[in-house]
Amino acid sequence: MVPADTVSVFPFVAARRPLTATYLYIGARHPHMIDELADAAADLAAASGACESEDAGERLEGLEAQLSGLAESERGADHGRLARIQRALDELEAELEGEALGEVRAADERIDDYRETVDGV
Repeated sequence: MVPADTVSVFPFVAARRPLTATYLYIGARHPHMIDELADAAADLAAASGACESEDAGERLEGLEAQLSGLAESERGADHGRLARIQRALDELEAELEGEALGEVRAADERIDDYRETVDGV
């Protein structure tokens, strides 16, 4: 048996971020949803890289930064914040084509999946 004062079990460290009690609770309630925002942010980073328009690329980078921040926060995101991000993505879709458009649509689907796990609206 190992003495309790020699082993620390909190905070656990995951590949992307430390696991806090909130993170563990959300993950237990909704397995596989905990990284949806981070994956959506990665999709937007890929879309930005594939984007031909400099303006659209910069807007995608800004949205990617917002999603990354939300993915790292313990609270996650609320419906209103995610709806604003999705509205911006909808506006950008008209300017995009090819791989960039596919990545934006994939990010939008991941955000939809995440929103299904958020209480409210």
